[in-house]
Amino acid sequence: MIAGSWHEQEADKLVNLATLADGWGRIVLKHRKLFPYVLPNGAIEDIHSGEELPVLVFEDALVAFGICRDFCERGGLGRPNPYTALDVDICSVVSYGSENTMENHLKTADDVRIKYRTRAFIVQQGDETPNVGYVLSPYTPNGTKAGALATKTSWNRAPKT
Repeated sequence: MIAGSWHEQEADKLVNLATLADGWGRIVLKHRKLFPYVLPNGAIEDIHSGEELPVLVFEDALVAFGICRDFCERGGLGRPNPYTALDVDICSVVSYGSENTMENHLKTADDVRIKYRTRAFIVQQGDETPNVGYVLSPYTPNGTKAGALATKTSWNRAPKT
């Protein structure tokens, strides 16, 4: 399970880190965000980018992990998106962004589905409209628009008694 990502201090560098835990809460792997967030005004997120793309090997599946821009990067930072050259079964990505961010996730998801039959699972917290997020499941059909993935479903941590 990946609960999300957050900024952490590692030595003298700030990183954006997602931690994957197993069903007992033990850390299985950590993924450093590969591509920094770039604001519309050109300012770049002040993080030290990761240099590895973790893949978890199961008996019958290969699963890659990413943080937001890692998966939706379309070559704008001078480096190709590594997921488009990675033959895995599933890409699981935590994200934060707008409808446009999810549109780019959808483009990459279509690319890897066509090339490798890879399925993407992306949960994205929205940054424009309160209480709106986006969920791209492995079963989302090609050609789906980001607006169709928006959800306002509420949940409560405490079970009703």
